[in-house]
Amino acid sequence: MNPATSDAGPTADPALPRGFRIGVILAVCAVNLVILGYAISQALPHGSAQPHVRTGVGPPVVAAAAPAPAPDAAPVVAAPPPSTPPPTSPVGQASATPAVVNPVILPDAAIVRGAYIQHCSACHGADGRGDGPAAAQTYPRPRDFVASPFRYASTNGTREEVITALEKIIAVGVPRSAMPGFEGVLDESMIAGLARHVLDQRTAAGPPTAPPIDVGVRPPTTAGLIARGAELYKTQGCITCHGASGHGDGELARSLVDSIGRPVRAADLASGVFKSGQGPADLCRSILVGVPGTPMIGYEPALTRTNADGTRDLTDAWALVAYIQSFSPRDIPIGHTSGASLSSLRVEDESMLDDPTHPGWLGVPAVGIELRPLWQRVETITHLDVRVVHTNRQIAVALDWRDPTLDRGVDSGVFPDAVAVMYSMSGDVPALPMGVHIEGFRAQAPVNLWHWKASRQPGPDNPLNDPAPPSESGPTRGWTVFPKDAQPATEDVTDAAGLPETRAAREAANVRDDPALRARSVLESNAEGFGTLRLQPASSQHVRATAAWSHGLWRVVMVRDIRTGDADDVDFTRLSRIPMTFAVWDGSKGDRNGIKLISGWHWLTPGPVAADASQGAEQ
Repeated sequence: MNPATSDAGPTADPALPRGFRIGVILAVCAVNLVILGYAISQALPHGSAQPHVRTGVGPPVVAAAAPAPAPDAAPVVAAPPPSTPPPTSPVGQASATPAVVNPVILPDAAIVRGAYIQHCSACHGADGRGDGPAAAQTYPRPRDFVASPFRYASTNGTREEVITALEKIIAVGVPRSAMPGFEGVLDESMIAGLARHVLDQRTAAGPPTAPPIDVGVRPPTTAGLIARGAELYKTQGCITCHGASGHGDGELARSLVDSIGRPVRAADLASGVFKSGQGPADLCRSILVGVPGTPMIGYEPALTRTNADGTRDLTDAWALVAYIQSFSPRDIPIGHTSGASLSSLRVEDESMLDDPTHPGWLGVPAVGIELRPLWQRVETITHLDVRVVHTNRQIAVALDWRDPTLDRGVDSGVFPDAVAVMYSMSGDVPALPMGVHIEGFRAQAPVNLWHWKASRQPGPDNPLNDPAPPSESGPTRGWTVFPKDAQPATEDVTDAAGLPETRAAREAANVRDDPALRARSVLESNAEGFGTLRLQPASSQHVRATAAWSHGLWRVVMVRDIRTGDADDVDFTRLSRIPMTFAVWDGSKGDRNGIKLISGWHWLTPGPVAADASQGAEQ
């Protein structure tokens, strides 16, 4: 028997039964829930749900609609028009949660105009008519904002939506075109101001943009969907311009012109990079509404079916998307469009600076830089990998890019592979085309260029620069390695036999035919725009280079002393950030002069370089 009980019932225990305690706790919780529910019901307006507010989005309010401030005035902060009543509930009371409006803070109009002149007018012209001094160097020609539609803002109807699209284009540029991006170079408020400035350059009679279009939900990509897309690709005539493999090489591709008569190319769909945007929905919209100002019409009527309940069926449009994406199933590395930060890494082994196959390069992180062609064509080179290292005395820039062919010859109609780095010597970001002089803007200093050419370093007829044959073993296995440039620049090589020379260059007194320069693969120059490129004399050539090529990969390493004392050289010890940009020439595609691939502006941050250089000087 339990000692706590007897036949007479439970004994007198001071503790309450456990079941009784649990019941009391549950009763208290129930009362609290009732009180909380009543409080919430009194706080909300009866008969209506709270509106859904999306913070951080919503159409921006254009500050340009307000009167322009004086040049010294504070930036204008846009606000809702005072005549707009606050949102109210159905019973006439003010809503507990007002609508969210993100203000747009724009620079002064004169500052925005100055930025447009500095960064945009070299190509697009001072008045946006596509007639800038660099326009002739690009194909297709730069956009005429006045007479030609905004092609890649075409799926937006309202002014705010067009501005949003323009902001994106200015920030990231247009892939597979000469339009670079400015994200990381210009701040968001300046990009917002430039978008509005570009839109305001349009006349009132400008071509309208297409209304928005809903592309629905993308269906699963199946073999059947791709097969349907392949059938539509032929029956809808896509193949006649874009070609059977999507490379933009169809039978009509070379005869295409835009709305103002300028030649245009059909898109290289197999590149996997689309000018209207990289998402599948962007591609679907372009198929449905077309690209205004080009021969690319909209296929919405042909690809849209109406369901029994009145909804739209866009399965055929998505089938075309699936088929087009099957042209390039692999992920293509692109890299940073603009504004990437490249920091120099200190290394102890100086020998790696003159050896592009040195295993030390494997430990240096690379920054991918996107490249875009000034002359549109089927492209195989999409990006450049950049590494920057330094020792106490020297700084080196290593450049890697994929090129399936090694082009190093010089002959009629034969062009070499090449690469260049360009620095702003003032720290200011000048116009991208070699700091070109533009009416209304003058760069603070010339740009400094390091230009390497494969034809200057290798060559079977140049005994000084014959490449070593590909190694079959060891750390350089599979690499074709070229020796470093002759040092110093003033070395007398006039008696060296077999140096390549061109009679036309010699008789024209071309400075590049100087025997002291012919053995150098990288040459230093300065420029202040087109027609101003000035080669530094042999005694001032401080950059040397080594190169290697293997299985479709070029690696070129350019090396220079951190301090040169030359006023025409970029100073790595003075500036905390140095704007730099890159260019690549593909000899197999006939690249030369202005026909090349370029990057946007990026930032070299050589802070540790200056500190280590000072330390090295003290030692």
